[in-house]
Amino acid sequence: MKNVPSLVVAALFALTGCGSAATTIPPSAPPVPTTSPTSIPTAEATCPPPSEDTRRLTREQTGFCLLYPESFIEVGTDPTQVCLVPGEPFMACHSAKVFINVADAAGRTVRQAADEVIAQGGVIGDPSPLTIAGQEAVVLPEVGGQASTRVVMLVHDDRLYTVGFVLPGADAPSVAEFELLFHTIIDSFTLVPAAPPPAGTGLAHHQERRRRRGEAKQEARDLERALAPKTRAARAEGGEEAVGT
Repeated sequence: MKNVPSLVVAALFALTGCGSAATTIPPSAPPVPTTSPTSIPTAEATCPPPSEDTRRLTREQTGFCLLYPESFIEVGTDPTQVCLVPGEPFMACHSAKVFINVADAAGRTVRQAADEVIAQGGVIGDPSPLTIAGQEAVVLPEVGGQASTRVVMLVHDDRLYTVGFVLPGADAPSVAEFELLFHTIIDSFTLVPAAPPPAGTGLAHHQERRRRRGEAKQEARDLERALAPKTRAARAEGGEEAVGT
């Protein structure tokens, strides 16, 4: 498998994979999964229990949980992103089939967030609406690149949830495995009350640090500009005294 397409990298992890490219399934609107009543986000929402064939992924800090096939391995790269790798051996997320990312929605709706991805180009097929955990979601059937990906986007509590599924080859077993993976995750995706992040962590903390660094750099530039005339005047005065001596 080759690298995840640049659009999805920007939306998800900025991670890459390696290997040979596969012929992807033709883009089409994915079937609408049946949403369980228990997945509606309420104060009492609970994560679905895993079965003999599934495992449960829980991210309390970013407010979601889901089930995935037990043949996959969960690899967390930081509190806001995780990937699912099909068994061992594996090298982090390089061979992952699913990428999940949670980011600040910055006041955008899910359609606005999806439009931004579409505007960058590379999206094949029309976006389609979907209801996940009682919330409006948008499915981009195929985001082209070195490895085509089906992308599902959801906004809740001003968080943008993005799930990217690497599309399979055209052979029937690969397609069947892909559909099982897609439906297992989407059907079980549950929104739960997010736990507050530990002090000094989380997206808001990192954004605040970047903002403060930007302000500090701007203040340094302003101070340099304010001192520049005085510095030039001092140098000129020093030069005149040197000439006169």
